[in-house]
Amino acid sequence: MKIYLFNRDTGLYEGEDFRDQSACNEQEGTTTIVPPAPCSGKVPVYDRDLGLWKLVAITSLKK
Repeated sequence: MKIYLFNRDTGLYEGEDFRDQSACNEQEGTTTIVPPAPCSGKVPVYDRDLGLWKLVAITSLKK
Protein backbone atom coordinates (compact mmCIF):
# COMPACT_ATOMS: atom_id res chain seq x y z
CA MET A 1 0.00 0.00 0.00
CA LYS A 2 1.09 3.58 -0.55
CA ILE A 3 2.29 5.45 2.54
CA TYR A 4 3.37 9.03 3.14
CA LEU A 5 6.54 9.92 5.00
CA PHE A 6 7.05 12.81 7.39
CA ASN A 7 9.83 13.98 9.67
CA ARG A 8 9.15 12.62 13.17
CA ASP A 9 10.36 15.82 14.85
CA THR A 10 8.85 18.50 12.60
CA GLY A 11 6.03 16.70 10.75
CA LEU A 12 7.37 18.05 7.45
CA TYR A 13 6.36 15.94 4.43
CA GLU A 14 9.27 13.84 3.10
CA GLY A 15 7.73 11.86 0.24
CA GLU A 16 5.96 8.58 -0.34
CA ASP A 17 6.74 4.88 -0.40
CA PHE A 18 5.06 1.47 -0.53
CA ARG A 19 4.87 -0.85 2.49
CA ASP A 20 2.60 -3.40 4.14
CA GLN A 21 -0.21 -1.75 6.09
CA SER A 22 1.06 -3.36 9.28
CA ALA A 23 4.36 -1.49 8.85
CA CYS A 24 2.67 1.93 8.82
CA ASN A 25 3.28 3.66 12.15
CA GLU A 26 3.00 7.38 12.99
CA GLN A 27 5.71 6.95 15.60
CA GLU A 28 8.09 5.99 12.79
CA GLY A 29 7.07 8.90 10.57
CA THR A 30 4.58 7.22 8.22
CA THR A 31 0.86 7.55 7.59
CA THR A 32 -1.70 6.37 5.04
CA ILE A 33 -3.42 9.79 5.04
CA VAL A 34 -2.81 11.61 1.75
CA PRO A 35 -1.16 15.02 2.26
CA PRO A 36 -2.62 18.11 0.61
CA ALA A 37 -0.88 19.43 -2.49
CA PRO A 38 1.59 22.19 -1.65
CA CYS A 39 0.64 25.63 -2.83
CA SER A 40 2.53 28.89 -3.21
CA GLY A 41 4.56 29.48 -0.07
CA LYS A 42 3.07 26.56 1.90
CA VAL A 43 4.15 22.97 2.55
CA PRO A 44 2.34 19.96 4.10
CA VAL A 45 3.14 19.23 7.76
CA TYR A 46 1.66 16.23 9.59
CA ASP A 47 0.15 16.85 13.04
CA ARG A 48 0.37 13.57 14.97
CA ASP A 49 -1.82 14.88 17.81
CA LEU A 50 -4.72 15.52 15.41
CA GLY A 51 -3.85 12.79 12.90
CA LEU A 52 -4.02 15.08 9.89
CA TRP A 53 -1.98 17.18 7.50
CA LYS A 54 -1.89 20.97 7.57
CA LEU A 55 -0.54 23.42 5.02
CA VAL A 56 2.00 25.60 6.81
CA ALA A 57 3.67 28.77 5.54
CA ILE A 58 7.31 28.16 4.69
CA THR A 59 8.23 31.37 6.51
CA SER A 60 6.87 29.95 9.79
CA LEU A 61 9.21 26.94 9.76
CA LYS A 62 12.26 26.99 12.00
CA LYS A 63 15.71 26.51 10.52
